[in-house]
Amino acid sequence: MLTGGYGRAWTDTEEAATENLALVLRELARRWGPHRPVSMRVPLFRAQAGEPMPPLFRSLCDADCHGDPAGWGPVTADGWRCPSTGVPATPR
Repeated sequence: MLTGGYGRAWTDTEEAATENLALVLRELARRWGPHRPVSMRVPLFRAQAGEPMPPLFRSLCDADCHGDPAGWGPVTADGWRCPSTGVPATPR
């Protein structure tokens, strides 16, 4: 989570984080094969409707990570390998 940066410092930090994430995704794709984005829309709509969210999505939301994670492997609520998430849309 980015905190305490504004303007150019924020942009520089966000760009560095994005580049680092791309490196991680390339390495994981080399090991596990291609990834696919896993939409956060359905879990967020469930939360808005007052329904419980799967633990993975609840943890991501609690950390203010609302971007779509990259996923590999079985796509079940409790069995994903999802090591990447988007950064918060606004600075805190």
